[in-house]
Amino acid sequence: SVPFTGKSVTVSQQPLPTVDEILDRYIKALGGMQALERVTTRMRKGSVEVAGVQGTFEFYEAAPNKGLLIGLLPAPVGSVQQVFDGRNGWVKNQNGIFDMTGDGLDQMRRDWTFYGDVKLKEQFKAMSVAGRERLDNREFHVIVGTRPSGQIERLYFDVHTGLLARRYSENPTYFGALPIATDYDDYRKVGKVLLPFSVRKVRSGTMLLQTISEYK
Repeated sequence: SVPFTGKSVTVSQQPLPTVDEILDRYIKALGGMQALERVTTRMRKGSVEVAGVQGTFEFYEAAPNKGLLIGLLPAPVGSVQQVFDGRNGWVKNQNGIFDMTGDGLDQMRRDWTFYGDVKLKEQFKAMSVAGRERLDNREFHVIVGTRPSGQIERLYFDVHTGLLARRYSENPTYFGALPIATDYDDYRKVGKVLLPFSVRKVRSGTMLLQTISEYK
C-alpha cells in the first residue's frame, strides 16, 4: 500500500507518455469504458479504521452522484450515517441529524461522483504530465490537474499496471496546508471490471482505511 508520507524521487526518463496515453491505458486496465459504464449502482462493505479505531461499513452508490454510507464504530462514536442526494448531504450520529455545509459538502460532492475515478478529464480545466516519480520502490506517471476552482490535484498512475494509485491535493487553512489524499490498492476483478479492495483517505488530518470484503 502506498503511504502518504515519505519522499518522492523524480525519475528522469524520456520520453514521457501524454495525458491521453496515461488515461487511456488506465481505462483499458480497468476493463474498458463500455464495461465501466454498464455499472450504474454499486455496494461495497468491509472493515474500516478511522484514526486507529476499528469498525465496519457499508456504502451504497447510484450514478451519477448519490450515496449512502453506514459506519459502525465502538462507543462513544457508535453508528454514523452519511447521505448525499446529488445536491445536499446529511450526517446522522448519536447527537442527531445535521446538514453538511462548507468544505465538507464540497468534498462529498467530489468524492461521491459515481464515475469520479474513471472520467477524470471532465473534472479538470487543464491537465499535464508532471513527470515520472519513484515512491517506496514503485514508479508512477504523475498527472497534474487544475480544477475549475483553481485547486491543483496530482494523480499517480502505476508505471507497470497503469492503474490509479493516488490522488493528492491540499486544502489551505489558517494552520497551513492540509493534505487531501486517497490511495487505491489491491485491485481485483469484479465481474468485467477491476476495483480497488483497499481505499485509504486522509481528510482534515484524519486517516480512514477501508478494507473491502465484498462488492455488488
